[in-house]
Amino acid sequence: MKITAIARAQSVYAMPPSIFATVPVFDLVDGLKARYGFRHIPTGQELINPPPNQPTNFLWGKCHIGGRTITVESLQVQNYAALATSVSVTTRTSTDDSDLVLADLQQWVVADFKVNAKQVFPTNYVSQLEFIVDRPISEQLMILKPLAELVTGLVRGYGFTACPDYEPSSFILFFDNSKFTNPPTFAGSFLVDRRAGAGYEENRYYSQAPLRTADHIALLNELEKLLMKK
Repeated sequence: MKITAIARAQSVYAMPPSIFATVPVFDLVDGLKARYGFRHIPTGQELINPPPNQPTNFLWGKCHIGGRTITVESLQVQNYAALATSVSVTTRTSTDDSDLVLADLQQWVVADFKVNAKQVFPTNYVSQLEFIVDRPISEQLMILKPLAELVTGLVRGYGFTACPDYEPSSFILFFDNSKFTNPPTFAGSFLVDRRAGAGYEENRYYSQAPLRTADHIALLNELEKLLMKK
């Protein structure tokens, strides 16, 4: 297996609700811009009248930490009433880097604004990767081949006579999210799908997981082992 791109590496901290309610909003925004050099920050109008149920977005910044410079694609802040304040950082390197930026931000807001920034829920992760495997995933999903053949025949019968064969191309792993858990489970699904726009012969796939980047890659390596089995 070869990882060809890290499309998204997002870490989400859940801090106490309304954590920044006592902080002058323009001081907070100016401080974030000065510390991380964001190219885009919320407008004054957005800060005074924030759109309902929408995050406050800071885009394209940098965090200098441990002798390294981490590029921050986005930082988002959103308050969920009495539940939590969600603060997320997205990079295109790894969730470890996103965690480092969030830890730096957490220490900074505690030191400069004297707020309680302790996490109230576990860290949530979103990892999106593009990868190539030697054998197509459809080989291990052949239980669906008869159904795929029926779909192919029906579509061709509608007049699309040159339609390529349908085949299993993706799968999703998820839990019953109608069940309430304590603490709440914010994790999303694990998904593998053909990469849009890539020929099937390339065996190029896209995967999203509620995991750290390193764990996501390890899981895809386990997937490749399953593909090698007859």
